[in-house]
Amino acid sequence: MKKSILLFILSLFSAQGFSAGCPDGNEPIKTISADGTYFVYKCGLTVLDAPKAEFYQRQYDMNSKVDQILSNRKTINPFLAWNYRKAFSGNYYGIAWTGGSSGRLLSNNMLEFKEIYWNYYYVGKSWNYWKDHTMQKTFVTNIDWDHDSEYGVTKAMNIIDSAFPKAFAEEAHPVSKEGLHGVMLDWWHIHHPVPWRGTKLENAMIRMTDEVKKQVGDDFLILGNTNWRKNSKLVGSLNGVFSELYKTPYSRSDSFSFAEIAEMEELIKFNEKHLRYPKLIAFEPWRITDKSDPYNRTSEDNLRFARLYTAMATVIPEHGYILYGDNNQDFDDGDHDHHYYDVYSVDLGKPVSKYTPIANGVAYKKFEDGYIAFNRLEYDVTVNFGDFEVIIPSMDAVFLNLDGTKYICPKGFISKKDHCSKEDVTDDYENYNYKVKLSNNDPIVSKVVEVIRGDKFIVNIAEPHELAGTDIQLFLRDVVTPEVNRHCEKKRKFGKKVRDIVAQRLNNASSIRLTSIKKTSTGVIANIILDDKLDLGIYLLVNELGSNDLGEWVNKLCPDKLGG
Repeated sequence: MKKSILLFILSLFSAQGFSAGCPDGNEPIKTISADGTYFVYKCGLTVLDAPKAEFYQRQYDMNSKVDQILSNRKTINPFLAWNYRKAFSGNYYGIAWTGGSSGRLLSNNMLEFKEIYWNYYYVGKSWNYWKDHTMQKTFVTNIDWDHDSEYGVTKAMNIIDSAFPKAFAEEAHPVSKEGLHGVMLDWWHIHHPVPWRGTKLENAMIRMTDEVKKQVGDDFLILGNTNWRKNSKLVGSLNGVFSELYKTPYSRSDSFSFAEIAEMEELIKFNEKHLRYPKLIAFEPWRITDKSDPYNRTSEDNLRFARLYTAMATVIPEHGYILYGDNNQDFDDGDHDHHYYDVYSVDLGKPVSKYTPIANGVAYKKFEDGYIAFNRLEYDVTVNFGDFEVIIPSMDAVFLNLDGTKYICPKGFISKKDHCSKEDVTDDYENYNYKVKLSNNDPIVSKVVEVIRGDKFIVNIAEPHELAGTDIQLFLRDVVTPEVNRHCEKKRKFGKKVRDIVAQRLNNASSIRLTSIKKTSTGVIANIILDDKLDLGIYLLVNELGSNDLGEWVNKLCPDKLGG
């Protein structure tokens, strides 16, 4: 009786408290919890049908320096917030800014900005001085800004002074002549510790950006840090936003809540709507930090959120950029430091559609070579794309080839246990702990005619070896890879993935040698050595793409097809 009464009471609260429906439009299903003490509302397993993506591809103006760079954007576009030392790591970044640069530092595949200090002045810190330091000091007040103590004494700039917009624009003008693409303005909101807050401050900020546009021109970009805030007037004065998404309270190191992530989605949409062209959205949610191990940026949860946020930054806006970074309080001097996540290297070509919502919190975008879709909801969803279905886990994203198979890692990476590993860097073979034994008598493959599967090929062998000839069937010694046309679909898909990885390896190799040769009635069995360094068979075994057990792939991937 007590349990029944409790269930009745809880049902009232549950029914009243559950206002959101399921993404398919149906009402949640009421079930009883495992211990029988409360009701649980769950969405059904109805498949969501993805609307057909309408073709769209930006036509860039190649007379514009900005558009030239935008036309070379990659599928995923990370960015740098200060931290310029990382720009020389060899990793790709699409946007970067710094306060100390006197000119462009990197090649023409990145938009580079200079931070100009406009709202406060660090006393005695030369790195925040304008080029015209004398002019800058005329606007410095005695009002304490009360910035973080680590920066020293900070004074407010009198930006409501009628002369300030023109003076600031004259400071910004040389930035363009230095080859930089624009300026980055921190604190681009009206919540400042100064007497002139609100509308008065807002109007002064807009006058400032208007004057910059007047003096420097439309091809000069203005990027502002708006954080979580939505102000259509201030956003409308910018070409891009830096969404530095701190946590409340600031000291938090856990994940963002479902509600906060939903707000992120709305924020990206808001900025996309109100920004000036080219609508650059630099999206920076902060990671989960394990205080017992703060340097661990690759926990399973962090990898999952890196996928989710990367997809949101890529799918929703046209020109989105991602940085899944440290919490500012993680380290004393490590603001905006970060791991370069494997997902940043996903390469599916250029987008060929705009943001396409599937349901509330579920959306996708189509690319030349595949799809990216995210699910920010509290439960998994199954999405029907017409030719295939895919499950998108809760608070996660999927990166798919055009046929719905999971994306294979790009050149320089291998797919290993659901992530891309840099162990596959073409010129790095040190991790494989073996020595290749070569002979001058080893036959040389002059042409790979066809890759049938990961362990079977049609090749031409060069003269003068006794095996020289064309269209020779070659088998990899002591290693088998999955079939591509037999047994279950899971095995066939994996077999095609392995075949494609091997084909890429062979295509990129400058030389292909055969060792430990055995000639049979059907062809040649041999070890295949790439670039005189990499044993293809060992490479496949190490990376779990091949096996020395003939039946392993059927046993592992097709348990219902044994013997078939």
